[in-house]
Amino acid sequence: MPQDNLVLKNLQKQGLLTASKPHVIILFMIRIVIDGEEQQLDTKKMRIETLLRRFHINPETALALRQGELLTEDEDLLEGDVCIIMRTTAEK
Repeated sequence: MPQDNLVLKNLQKQGLLTASKPHVIILFMIRIVIDGEEQQLDTKKMRIETLLRRFHINPETALALRQGELLTEDEDLLEGDVCIIMRTTAEK
């Protein structure tokens, strides 16, 4: 991923990652797709309710999917997950 390369380059610039100083780098990320745009969250765990609130999405007008499975607001996303948020419209 291009963003991963950017992180590595920044670490190299800071002298934190060199051939003589090998490090193990662990990046915790959850990938989110909202309205076709992918975003990455630098976290190990996040509740769907928190995710929707963070992006100012009304939970009554959106669906959250992980691997095609519908998620409820009280479920957690974990590092490595890809979550698709689909906005819905309601007619009255």
